[in-house]
Amino acid sequence: MNDDPVSDTPPELQMFQQVLQPAESTMPLLQRIEQLVAERGFIRVDPGNVAEFDNAEGNSVLLLTADPRNNPESWDLLVILPELLKCSPTPLQVGVADPVASAKLAVRYGVRRYPALVFQRGGDAQTYVDALEGLCDWDVYRQTLVDASQKPVSRAPTVGIAVVTAGSTACH
Repeated sequence: MNDDPVSDTPPELQMFQQVLQPAESTMPLLQRIEQLVAERGFIRVDPGNVAEFDNAEGNSVLLLTADPRNNPESWDLLVILPELLKCSPTPLQVGVADPVASAKLAVRYGVRRYPALVFQRGGDAQTYVDALEGLCDWDVYRQTLVDASQKPVSRAPTVGIAVVTAGSTACH
């Protein structure tokens, strides 16, 4: 028996199996994410559990990452975040999304640049507090931690659709 799963797959399916594999450049990043989950208790967040993460009581931060081949700053923030947590004035539940999940979740929070830290406070209908996109100076991270622990929740800066009351004739 051959140990190579691709060669045991019919030729017409090999292409699809290779496409579904994570990009080789993301493998070390995925391993680091798993290490943070195992050693530090970070929560792996994806579209399947994001609502649960958003609505959990207390303050949280979610790290959205990207393929480090195109976005090496994702590596940097995986190192910075554990150190940054030591400066937090309040306990934070920490979530981290791999590049595939991050691409799907970015729209939810209005994130346009990676890596990103999304600060939230759960337990309400709205959970968004703030976000930092890209790498920042240490002082910006620290000040955002303080601000995020005090700011009220709000609507994430996403593209929205205007809602009107039933029977209203107003267009705005």
